[in-house]
Amino acid sequence: MSDSIEQAIEKLSWNAPVKDQKEAIAFLAANIGCEIHRLVMPKNSKEYWDNAAIVLQSVNKDLLAQKTPFLLEWIKDTNWPGAETIFNLVLTLDQSKLIPHLRDAKILAIKDNDEEWLEKINEIDRRTNSSGI
Repeated sequence: MSDSIEQAIEKLSWNAPVKDQKEAIAFLAANIGCEIHRLVMPKNSKEYWDNAAIVLQSVNKDLLAQKTPFLLEWIKDTNWPGAETIFNLVLTLDQSKLIPHLRDAKILAIKDNDEEWLEKINEIDRRTNSSGI
């Protein structure tokens, strides 16, 4: 199955034919299971990120919550492919699991003087009523 997953991830590229992209999204949504880490900013190449974010929308929220720090990193730059999708996905995660990661991300954003990322973290805080991070 691991080889099938890798082949499908390859087809998430915006350079792949649209038909292949759609088939890969459907396959991965049904089969990614516990290997969701392979879809978080995959291959360090942005050409895969939009479609990977679409697949992540279908993943079990409890499994997804385990990757919250990486999802928050994905929204550092709103111009990155999939960032808006991931931002909206983070808003759906269990608040009790989200708060500690928001705090950590906020500390990093302040340390890095990353105003754009800090604004996104604060917006998640406001929209989820996490208050107090």
